[in-house]
Amino acid sequence: MESGLLYVIYNKWVRDPETNEIPYKIGITKKTVDDRYYGLGLKMPGKFETLFAYKIKDYVKAEQSIHTIFDKYCVNGEWYKLGEKELELVKANCEMMDGILATNEIEKEIEDETEAEYENITTEEDNLLTIKIVKAYLIDGLSHRNIEKTLFGIDSQLRGGGYIAMNKLHKLGIDGDKKGILKINSLENEIKNANGKYLETLIKYKDSLQ
Repeated sequence: MESGLLYVIYNKWVRDPETNEIPYKIGITKKTVDDRYYGLGLKMPGKFETLFAYKIKDYVKAEQSIHTIFDKYCVNGEWYKLGEKELELVKANCEMMDGILATNEIEKEIEDETEAEYENITTEEDNLLTIKIVKAYLIDGLSHRNIEKTLFGIDSQLRGGGYIAMNKLHKLGIDGDKKGILKINSLENEIKNANGKYLETLIKYKDSLQ
């Protein structure tokens, strides 16, 4: 039986859009991150940081066990809303499974590998995703959760989901007050009044229509 790492990581830019709380990702790795986060390779802002990691003999079973224990705290896939008490319980469960606390060097490897997974997307794919998100939010007026379900195939909970789409929109310079804006305002007028990253996003969307 091969040993591996069970880790808890977070990104200060990934937050619940309703509560602004930071969720934690509970995952496993051997040498490279096996989980590709829904296979999307989304580019995310900010830096991933390792809260802690344990080397465990049966790391696959350990992850399954911990995911089951904390199932009610799950907000999306391997992302969980956990307070200090719950995080200490994750540690305790790892130690009960004879887990050995990882070194700083190993934690750095986890962070680098996770960020690499989020950057694993071509420019063409990123542009296509941008166009789809712009249409879904600015024209169709879809919520963050519905964008995730429609474009990414991710079923969010009724409360607490949607932060993946929210962070992507934030990176595109699209604020919450722009939801459905192109239903009541023309694209040309919106471009005239836009600036910064939002202007760049609108121009990219306009170019895609030609």
